[in-house]
Amino acid sequence: MAKTLVSRGGWFMPKSTGLLRLEFVAWIAACLLPPILGDEPARRKDPPTFTRDVAPILQQKCQNCHRSYHIGPFALESFEPARKRASDISLVVTERQMPPWKPAPGVGPKLQHDQSLSPREIAVLEAWSEAGRLTRQD
Repeated sequence: MAKTLVSRGGWFMPKSTGLLRLEFVAWIAACLLPPILGDEPARRKDPPTFTRDVAPILQQKCQNCHRSYHIGPFALESFEPARKRASDISLVVTERQMPPWKPAPGVGPKLQHDQSLSPREIAVLEAWSEAGRLTRQD
């Protein structure tokens, strides 16, 4: 078997060609697999549920205004009000009317307290609305 000298912290030590091939394959896999596989939520096949997927988005991005006795015209603090307005929620977030955030995405520096929704969050809200099974179950 062919041997190669490889620097290990200032020391040159023999390294087999088989190990070099294995490291090369591992490096290629580490570079190529994440873009191919994508992130975990995008690979989910089951429809989103309120508790697992929708409620965290509403809590983080909507309930600053849409909670009892605040400026939003209705509260989105629980399942039932969100279920009743699921199609409206889907429509206004898709058209980027809500949350009201005027700065254009990707223009200028990222602003502190940005309440805009990411494309993934919008996709979750749309999928939940379109699923038709608007249930609370996980």
